[in-house]
Amino acid sequence: MHASPRDSNSEAVSEVVGQILIFGILSTVLILSLLGFNVAREGATEQVVEVRGESVAQRIAGVVVDAALFAETNEAAALRLALPMDLPDDLEGQSYLIDLNGDDVTISVQGLSLQSALFSSGKPADVTVCDQDPRQGGPLQVVVTTDLASIPSECVPGGATRVIFLEDAA
Repeated sequence: MHASPRDSNSEAVSEVVGQILIFGILSTVLILSLLGFNVAREGATEQVVEVRGESVAQRIAGVVVDAALFAETNEAAALRLALPMDLPDDLEGQSYLIDLNGDDVTISVQGLSLQSALFSSGKPADVTVCDQDPRQGGPLQVVVTTDLASIPSECVPGGATRVIFLEDAA
């Protein structure tokens, strides 16, 4: 038996379609909220990595300047001072590289290059900062020495009798 058009319930169909539309809209809002939260989380992580990287660069630069001041004021013919630094192995789960040269310390992480200057008023006399190959982050020592035979092979003192370089912490 067929129902006549007068017997059909169009309000029931409209209610089901309305519920489906409401569910679809709420699902879309939930997905967009989750995507927005993920973008915000990634941005916060990048900002933390940048701040921590700058902090590491400034800490190393400060210790290098301390070592240079010690080398300038100490007149000993044979000198070796190793200043340990307990640096993190990674920054928010990202490994990083430390590049020391005569002008600055550069931290490379996640495509960022973060720098901290070593000497703002001029380089110290008779002290050379070794332009070493980049090294992985982690505990290290800032070493100042007069024993030129013990310096890394990529360092060229250039006439200086005292050299500052980085080495792994023992």
